Amino acid sequence: MTDLDRRPTRLASVVSVLAAVCVIGSTLANPVPAAPLAIVAALLVATALSIGSRPVLDVGGLVAIAAVAVGAAGAHPAWPLVGAVAAIVSWDLGGAAIRLGHQVGRAAETTRLELWYVVTSVGVGAGTGTVAYAAYTIAGGGLSLDAAVLLLLAGVLATLALGARFDWGDGGVGVLR
Repeated sequence: MTDLDRRPTRLASVVSVLAAVCVIGSTLANPVPAAPLAIVAALLVATALSIGSRPVLDVGGLVAIAAVAVGAAGAHPAWPLVGAVAAIVSWDLGGAAIRLGHQVGRAAETTRLELWYVVTSVGVGAGTGTVAYAAYTIAGGGLSLDAAVLLLLAGVLATLALGARFDWGDGGVGVLR
């Protein structure tokens, strides 16, 4: 009997890395150069998905959000919004790839499940981004410091809520042995 290949699944991994690359793209148009930080984030996400490490993925997601936050200074609000959505989608799909690989193995047929997860994750991100941008434009384009802090806090809580759906502490999830 052969050992089960518990590496992250392919489809969710590829889309996760593509979303991390979108974070890089969202920082290129910003006046504050945040692209190097976004590149580090994408490399961390890719590394996490190649070795199946949830902690490395979490650090990559945090660095991606930091890159978006750094690049947001002086940028048109659409770019940081796209970057934030891409960072959260990258982190969410990367976690799904690691979890599925650990639970059922890479060779299992998970394409339909992964496609559904990709569509829902991207759909929720795009819908949330659209509502946030609409709120910004309705407010007349002005955003006070208090509102910015509350939006940042809401983004952090939304990210934590996505991660809270699953129990990551069950002895070795995300670590290849």
